[in-house]
Amino acid sequence: MTAPRPQAIPVFLLVRTTFQLMWQQRDDVLRLGLVPALLCFAGFLYGQDDLQVFFETMNTIAESTGAPPANPYAALPAGTLGGMLVMSLVLLAAYSVMTVNWLRFVLLGPMAAVGIGLNIGRPHWRYLVTFIGLVLLGSLVVTVASMPASLLGGVIGQIVVIAVLIGTLLAGARLIPYLVSIAVGQPMRPQESWTIARGNAVSLVMALVMAWIPFMIGAVVVNGILAIVGFAQVAPAAMQFIYALFQVVGWIGQAGVLATAYRHMVGIRV
Repeated sequence: MTAPRPQAIPVFLLVRTTFQLMWQQRDDVLRLGLVPALLCFAGFLYGQDDLQVFFETMNTIAESTGAPPANPYAALPAGTLGGMLVMSLVLLAAYSVMTVNWLRFVLLGPMAAVGIGLNIGRPHWRYLVTFIGLVLLGSLVVTVASMPASLLGGVIGQIVVIAVLIGTLLAGARLIPYLVSIAVGQPMRPQESWTIARGNAVSLVMALVMAWIPFMIGAVVVNGILAIVGFAQVAPAAMQFIYALFQVVGWIGQAGVLATAYRHMVGIRV
């Protein structure tokens, strides 16, 4: 007998509930967001020069009229990729600490994320390793599945690549309950998550994007204002800290979406 199709979660309900909770618990947003914001800030400071060199080098290669090099990364100065890797690891650590702490705070209660969230335990490490593994797996799937598109070329090839990317994102969304269950210490099997999230993958992806966009728009607006008044030129490190704050609050918004969706689809045992 076929299992009943789960009721779809309204996207705007997810986003509205998330923002309402963030506003009501704004003191806890500041409390739990402090350490991830500092980690994010440190990562930005460490890797900003290497990231700028990377984009400048890639743009130079793309604008070159000659044949592209077989290994474009060989044109990068020594240590550039290493600096970017360190920055990525720091940002991943900040993301995992913030997301797991907020998920535990929302779903398990304040005692599950006390202080400034430095009680790093097994759920944090399992979440980090699992998240990295899923990202690498998704990247591999997109790369392999997009290879035939390179033979098509043109608009058709681009459409195929976009379709593969969207399909991978939707497949990843069906594993969100699995990730959240790790964060709250009530792990389930990936197969269970795949079944539970059936019919809600599109809603989850849209809600995650909608919860993140306002903070990124806010970062752009603040950057523009501070650039006009000259603050960005005289205090570039302060600008990086502002970016880190917006990034961490965006992560909290996305974690709130995950928590609300998980409570709707799975429930929680306290």
